[in-house]
Amino acid sequence: MKKITFAILISILSLTVNAQTDIKIKVKNIKDTIAILGYHFGNKQYVTDTFKVKNGFCHIENEKNYPLGMYFILFPQNENRFFDFIMDNDQNFSITTDTAELYLKNIKIKSSLSNTELQKLNKKLNPVNKEFARISKLLKNDTLKQKIKDSLLLEVKHLEDKKNKIILQEYEKAKSPVFKDMLGVLCEIEVPEIKIPDTVQNKDSLRQIKEYYYYKNHYWDYVNFDDSAIVRTPFFQPKFERYISKVISQNPDTVLAEGIKLIEKSKSNLSLYSYLINYMLVYNEKSKRMGMDKVFVEIAKQYYQTGKATWADSAYKAKVIDKMKRTEYNLIGNKAVNLELISDKGEKVSLYDLDNDFVIIVFWSPTCGHCKKEIPQLYNIYSKLLEKGVDVEVLAVLENQDTVKWHKFIADKQINNWINAYDKDWKSYFHFYYDVYYTPTSYLLDKNKKIIAKRLSPKQLENYILYLNEKKNGD
Repeated sequence: MKKITFAILISILSLTVNAQTDIKIKVKNIKDTIAILGYHFGNKQYVTDTFKVKNGFCHIENEKNYPLGMYFILFPQNENRFFDFIMDNDQNFSITTDTAELYLKNIKIKSSLSNTELQKLNKKLNPVNKEFARISKLLKNDTLKQKIKDSLLLEVKHLEDKKNKIILQEYEKAKSPVFKDMLGVLCEIEVPEIKIPDTVQNKDSLRQIKEYYYYKNHYWDYVNFDDSAIVRTPFFQPKFERYISKVISQNPDTVLAEGIKLIEKSKSNLSLYSYLINYMLVYNEKSKRMGMDKVFVEIAKQYYQTGKATWADSAYKAKVIDKMKRTEYNLIGNKAVNLELISDKGEKVSLYDLDNDFVIIVFWSPTCGHCKKEIPQLYNIYSKLLEKGVDVEVLAVLENQDTVKWHKFIADKQINNWINAYDKDWKSYFHFYYDVYYTPTSYLLDKNKKIIAKRLSPKQLENYILYLNEKKNGD
């Protein structure tokens, strides 16, 4: 079980029903202890309450129903034993089990259709999961011959097919709406056989394309976006992450379009709606792909700036909107804001006056530890690019106004062949327009001052410029 986060999620994530919760849990052979009640949300678990366990008996009572979802009972003083169960609209039921094999072999459910169906599913999946565990253990052996490894991987594929078949069968038979919707998140799409006439060129490639689009277009077929219970499971986040980061094309426009499509699909479900918006808001940090900050900007504009993110407090909203405004000016593809500066020689310098094929802007400080290392590296790379005939210029901008240390660093390191400049009167507002919150921060522009890359290391800049230069020259 993953580490439990001892926090209660913000109240807007709760969708409650005005009815009393009365759940009786009897665990044989357990010490007197405290039982922790918690729930799954995304890839974490959150504690919502604690109850006494006396003589093996635990009574969960609440004036209102708990939000729908997958919950767990944890017994921390009894070898951290735990079991999962479902909270649906009817939260009056009883569970009897034994510490010997919690929630699988000895569990008995009374008056809960959802948990009875969940118990049946677990019993059917238990042998399959044990086989998965056995094979996984074997595959960890680095001395395995490739033939044996291939055979074991084939077994894994068969087990996955078997597991998916069981889940789909139980989904189709399910009578509890909440359990059915939870199971729908686990259902995998079966791509039908697609036949391509032999007369078609590249028929195998065409078949693969058609299979991909079928899988993508039907990926969410079994998922009910109106059910608040699905986000309080350990199943939804992995399915969503796989879709948004692996199934669809990883370019900002596609990720943004698909993310918004799912957000809008969940509008009637505040728990899922807020979860998806907040996930997409920080997707650029998760993906680590350059240019994904466009996703952040557009999500912030559509849902935070418009006031649709009703769950967020004013301080967080202000922080998101400020970050959005600082980022939207320097998105890849935008024309860089002009910089009117003064060089280290006292001359006026304008970014827009530079007509090189490539312009690197780097914001730095002579007192910054990383700058002391990277600025000389970048200078050496700049010199190499010039030797190779690349039409490139560097505008190295002092991040502050400490010109004494700046001049000394330039002289000591002999970095005087590119343009060293600073903002004498703070008129360019480059901290805002270029979102300079740490140094060094770099941008790569084309001849038209369009931003084509940002926040790259010196070596990454060198490789990318060489690639673009070769492409421009048709090499």
